[in-house]
Amino acid sequence: MVGTVTEARRHINAERATLLDAPMLCALCRAVGDQWRTRLLDPVTTVQLFILHILHGNTAWSHLSPVAGQRLTAAAFCQARTR
Repeated sequence: MVGTVTEARRHINAERATLLDAPMLCALCRAVGDQWRTRLLDPVTTVQLFILHILHGNTAWSHLSPVAGQRLTAAAFCQARTR
């Protein structure tokens, strides 16, 4: 069991590859009935970016964009999260 936010962050960071596996995330999205068009910010990419955002302390998108290697606006990311 994870006791602190720091421990949780460390655990998620260590297990990120397993937790954010694209085929697994697609299967989970389909299991709950999600459907989506092919786009840059599909559910898998959006979830991966959202977790990265959290792991970096909810940093500003202007800081996260280069870390993520994505050239996206904050507005685009917010719209994807809403979807």
